[in-house]
Amino acid sequence: MTKVPGNQLRRRRTRSWGAGVAGSLVLASMLLLGCGQDVPDVPEGADAALVEGRSVWKNRCATCHGGSGGGGTGPAQNDASLLEKYPTADAQAAVIAGGRNKMPSFGGSLSESQIDAVVRYTREVLVQP
Repeated sequence: MTKVPGNQLRRRRTRSWGAGVAGSLVLASMLLLGCGQDVPDVPEGADAALVEGRSVWKNRCATCHGGSGGGGTGPAQNDASLLEKYPTADAQAAVIAGGRNKMPSFGGSLSESQIDAVVRYTREVLVQP
């Protein structure tokens, strides 16, 4: 066993600890930025599914796609190109459930009704003409 002087050992521990803390802070910042973004409200009197869609969007989608859907690490979801890419709600739901490219699959963690709700939210609230 090689003997390491105390000051070098301390320095190594500090570097490891500092790197871990820095990584944790970066991850926490990314999560908070996504969750803290302005997520548009549903129209007054909206049904429960649309309200649920907003909640799913805020908690599961906004981190990558931006609170208002303007994009981030994931593509924008708030303009007419969404409707061009996915002309039907079923086509959009299939990508959410199954994933595609860098988009993870949410079929195992969201129910079918939650996926349908977030599809409605994006198409009815986020998409701006």
